[in-house]
Amino acid sequence: MRPDVGHTPLVTIVTPAFNTVQYVGRAITSALNQSMPDVEVIVVDDGSTDGTLAAIERCAARDTRVRVIAQPNGGVSKARNRAIAEARAPYIALLDSDDEWMPHYLERQLNVLVRVPDCAVVTRNAFNRGGAFDGQPFWPLSANEITPLSLLDMVEHEDSVCIMSVFRRDMHQAIGGWDESFRGGSEDYDFWLRAAARGFAFARAATPLSYYQRRPDSMSARPLPMLAGIAASLRKLRDRLDAGRDAAVIEAIERKLAQFHHERLATEAKDALRARDFATASQRFDELRRHCGGAKFGVIAAWSRLAPSSLAWIDSKRRSMRPEAGS
Repeated sequence: MRPDVGHTPLVTIVTPAFNTVQYVGRAITSALNQSMPDVEVIVVDDGSTDGTLAAIERCAARDTRVRVIAQPNGGVSKARNRAIAEARAPYIALLDSDDEWMPHYLERQLNVLVRVPDCAVVTRNAFNRGGAFDGQPFWPLSANEITPLSLLDMVEHEDSVCIMSVFRRDMHQAIGGWDESFRGGSEDYDFWLRAAARGFAFARAATPLSYYQRRPDSMSARPLPMLAGIAASLRKLRDRLDAGRDAAVIEAIERKLAQFHHERLATEAKDALRARDFATASQRFDELRRHCGGAKFGVIAAWSRLAPSSLAWIDSKRRSMRPEAGS
């Protein structure tokens, strides 16, 4: 059943879904149970191969505020753009299909947008659910409930905007939506950077009012694609900035790119060591020595060549002593 097309809801909740049958019903229910009920929920099934689409359709059958779109798999950016193209509300709220909101989440987010008319995006803290940081907040708790976020903040701290965000729909239109060419886990970061670079104001709320699902098969659990995606977003931003006006931001981008290069080499070296590809491990440790300086990585590179099995054994023992670190 279609919703009442004569009524314009206040908020469109956008939920892309791909093979999340065990979570999607919970996510949609949390959206429908908000204390601010004037919403439409547009769920885009992005070519799921499990029972996700059927689960979404069951939710839609129970509540006409839920609208279902099914499309071939095209990635989260394409799914969100598709949903917003059909959205009717002036505010857009992002809810991933494995996350969950507390009942007052949306009301509190909208209160910030109404109270701060110049603000285009309100991003809010969340509790991690699952993984090594289960039960802990996404960001450390702060005494200041609302703080502004600048473009420089976002460059220096790539996790400074959480997916638990509500924004004005005209912002999406102004920046051209999500870049559908990004499919490596950095789609959201690129979106937020482009919005901030266009002058849209961000605010961050400290109180967690939702649950952010950590899954072993998510992009955030795959460091190399995430690092590559974040670096690509930063390079894309750098190429659009003015060297004079945006010098501080460009300098911060260069620092972050150097940091990510270091992290990528370190991750590739450890992955190669754990795969017993000792030649590649030695090469990566040598690159780290040239990139970072110091003798430590040179020693490890030589060890990889001369006594690789013993180095792999030490790494295995260290990991077994720190199971939550994963490093």
